[in-house]
Amino acid sequence: MEGANRVVPDPAATTGQIGAPSTQEGVTILPPVVASAETPVVKDLAPVGGVDDTLFLRERRELGELTTYYSWRPGASEPSAEWSLPYERQDLVEGKAGGKLVVVRYGHMAPLADWELILKDAQTGENCLLAEIDPDIIPFNPKTFGLPWALPTPSASGNRLVWAEWHENDDGGFSRRIMLYDVETHELTKLGEAGDARTEGAWEPTIVGDRVAWLQKKEGREIEVIVRDLSINTQTAYSIAGEPLKATLFDDGRRFAWDLQDGSFVYDFDTGRSLRYSNVGGNTLASGQFVSSWTAPDWIGYYDAASGEFQPIDNKGATTVDAYTFGNYFVWQERRPDPSDPAPDGEKREISRYFALPLGG
Repeated sequence: MEGANRVVPDPAATTGQIGAPSTQEGVTILPPVVASAETPVVKDLAPVGGVDDTLFLRERRELGELTTYYSWRPGASEPSAEWSLPYERQDLVEGKAGGKLVVVRYGHMAPLADWELILKDAQTGENCLLAEIDPDIIPFNPKTFGLPWALPTPSASGNRLVWAEWHENDDGGFSRRIMLYDVETHELTKLGEAGDARTEGAWEPTIVGDRVAWLQKKEGREIEVIVRDLSINTQTAYSIAGEPLKATLFDDGRRFAWDLQDGSFVYDFDTGRSLRYSNVGGNTLASGQFVSSWTAPDWIGYYDAASGEFQPIDNKGATTVDAYTFGNYFVWQERRPDPSDPAPDGEKREISRYFALPLGG
């Protein structure tokens, strides 16, 4: 089943300003989009995911209160209430599989290890629990591997979804494994596993059609991208220099994006070519042919793998807190000083706003 190991070629050296989109050949930087009153925005609701043209939003509530989640199609409808949760738990909408929402539910305290993976029927509100984890199963500091490792980071395509999870072995040790579930057949399959979770790992799985890819670290080896073809049950490993934290497949299944501290990159499995589209890594999250980039407080945007164009956002001096591709939108949060705050203590309060921009538009 396993094919020969391949090496992803190093992209061109860093060019241009640190934090900015790369100026290397193969990347065209478009004129920046200016955040304005015309850009869709909803006050007091925080985006938590997206599927196609629909964004999912969460209320800002306090301890002991119920938090309501909304669906919203920017420019086409007002936010509509969908479900509620106690404040102590929160939901991320990670896509759709078999017509049902893929939801990760977890608490607010780091390392975010008390998660549940749920299939939610948006019409009936029924939840189907697929997987969960006991926080005590992580016996070491998750900073060893990066905080995102605590969550399952699921990915869905058609009727199938994949995720990463911790597993307690028969000998009392712990491993990290990649799981596949088919919503139609209810079949659960283990695709891969890294042995001793203190020194090895498997994380960031994504699925597009019959192709699944994830990052894997085995003791004594470089970090690899493992690519599994489910249709013919073959697997190929691609070595990557450095220590990527996040990675993802594009919707064509032929391109793979990942980030390091000094850059964000795309590799084409068909051509064997890799390129750098940003000079700092951060928040690599793909939606369709687009991948988000949040590289610094004042540098955000997204890269279009099909056209080779990077779309920067001009936030007019605001501080960017988060930036993602959610469904068919690029979404970001910005903070500005509150001009109405007299700030007698010398510390101005900030106004926080979220923006949603149609990808490619």
